[in-house]
Amino acid sequence: TGLPVAMMDERLSSAAVNRALIEADLSRAKRAGRVDAAAASYMLQGALDLLNEPRPEE
Repeated sequence: TGLPVAMMDERLSSAAVNRALIEADLSRAKRAGRVDAAAASYMLQGALDLLNEPRPEE
């Protein structure tokens, strides 16, 4: 189709978010309910950042 494709590795998103929530001093119980939603936001932001990067001219 001629459309660009971007691949993203989501395996470490939960770990990165969990570290950030620990640094924010959230208890384990509060972290448990927020990790999935925060990881989804983290991945979405990464995709938006990727789309915003300048692409080489073809």
